[in-house]
Amino acid sequence: MNNSVIYQVEQLLRLNKIAFDKEELAFQIQSHPSYPSLHAITGVLTHFNIDHLAMVVPATEEVLEQLPTTFLSCMKIEEDQLFGVVVKKGNSLVAYYDAKDKKEYSKEEFLQYFTGIIVAVEKEETDRPSVQNKNATYLRTGLLAGLGFMLLGLLYQAQLTFAAISYGSVALLGVLISAVIIKQQLGMETSIGNAFCSDTNTSKNCHAVLTSNGATLFGIKLGDLSLIYFIGLSLSVIALSILDYAMTPLYILSFMAAPITLYSIYYQYAFAKAWCPLCLIIVAVLLLQTGIGIFQINDVVQINALLIVGITFAITLLGWLFIEPIFLASKRLKRANIDFTKFKRNFTLFETLLTQSSKKQTHINNVSEIVFGNLQAPLSIVVFTSPFCKHCKSVHTLLEDILKSYGNLVAITIRINANTDNKESDIYKITSRLTELYHTKGQDQCLQAMHDIYEEMATDTWLSTWGTCEQEDMYHQTLVDQQNWGTENGINFTPEILINGYAFPSAYTREDLKYFIEELHEFSQEVQIPFSPQFQNAI
Repeated sequence: MNNSVIYQVEQLLRLNKIAFDKEELAFQIQSHPSYPSLHAITGVLTHFNIDHLAMVVPATEEVLEQLPTTFLSCMKIEEDQLFGVVVKKGNSLVAYYDAKDKKEYSKEEFLQYFTGIIVAVEKEETDRPSVQNKNATYLRTGLLAGLGFMLLGLLYQAQLTFAAISYGSVALLGVLISAVIIKQQLGMETSIGNAFCSDTNTSKNCHAVLTSNGATLFGIKLGDLSLIYFIGLSLSVIALSILDYAMTPLYILSFMAAPITLYSIYYQYAFAKAWCPLCLIIVAVLLLQTGIGIFQINDVVQINALLIVGITFAITLLGWLFIEPIFLASKRLKRANIDFTKFKRNFTLFETLLTQSSKKQTHINNVSEIVFGNLQAPLSIVVFTSPFCKHCKSVHTLLEDILKSYGNLVAITIRINANTDNKESDIYKITSRLTELYHTKGQDQCLQAMHDIYEEMATDTWLSTWGTCEQEDMYHQTLVDQQNWGTENGINFTPEILINGYAFPSAYTREDLKYFIEELHEFSQEVQIPFSPQFQNAI
């Protein structure tokens, strides 16, 4: 499956009109411990709180009719098992295996290969943020659009000739293709690269050409050199046009670059013995610029124009020499981050660190506490917390995410650390009311009230919204016992997370907990954690 997994999940979400952050999705898939398995796909969908269903269905026409329009399916073709995004179109089905590989089947053909394994997703009624840092994206887009309009305004005032417009447009095309070539060199996928280079054979192989020894000139890779050249040309066209200088130096430069096209073609033919379609497009761009320049070299070369071109190319080269190491370091860091995250999410490692700490007795006799999720789940998480603890806010957000995705697998006990000596204090009023809300209004109301206070709603506003405890004497002892439990167990700070009595490993960030819920649930069943009496009291 490999990189096709990312493409398939993207297509599955896009065709179902579910917004997602492309980079974050790719990172989460690749860093999943079971990547590239089906479990990695379902795990990532759960991580993003995307409603989905993975199951095995009978491979019959009746069942096929009931399946959604778009779903991820496992196909067995000869001896290979392939996953693909299947789209139902009338009496046929189209399976997308990757960006270049798709095939249309009749219903009868599809059923011959269909294993019955599917993953279907459903868009929620509530709106989901399209991407993270949406405001920053809008700002960047707005700034780029504004810059583009200002440049167009200046160029319009310069009254460019048709030849200058054509030359500049071809230079911009060269920038685009050069950027794609660099990404291909680095093993990064692009839609243009997939279109021209995804199929490899003895006569066409972009990777072989771009990574060969001959793809370097003056110690610089041809892809880098091409990008520097075309960016320099594009900026020079803009500068010369605005300052009203003739573009003769650029036309001469294009004529001088022509021999490189001959070198590229000869090298691919005689040495690499394979063709790179993207390189051939660059060759075509260079020849086209040469053709434009031949018919336009009719002005005297101005010294100032030469200086402007020289300065522009020098700035472009210096800029690239400065940016390239940062770009490569960022790519290495991203790869290292994926490997580190994948290593850190190894449950065996997490389990080892978890069970190294001494196990605490989390049960408090005859106390009916706040317990969210499935009260009969073998996996027990106790959170020692306080509504006025700023560090507890992120933990409460984490718990909400866990309950939303894994509420049926876990029982989460909220154990509150509050000063019970002063019944007139705000913290006592809030914690006693939270306990009462849970037992009188249920989990949902209590969870919403907790959400409000942990999101730093003003105390007066919270008390006005949710009220004060009406049966204070009934819940006072619960708060006292919870506070005493923390003191007896040496837990002096909040938040503290205990998983089946074990302290959450300090080597992990608390946000990592959500990645292990399924494995912790299975582990709890295997070791047969007894059903805690405190949950019986809560029922």
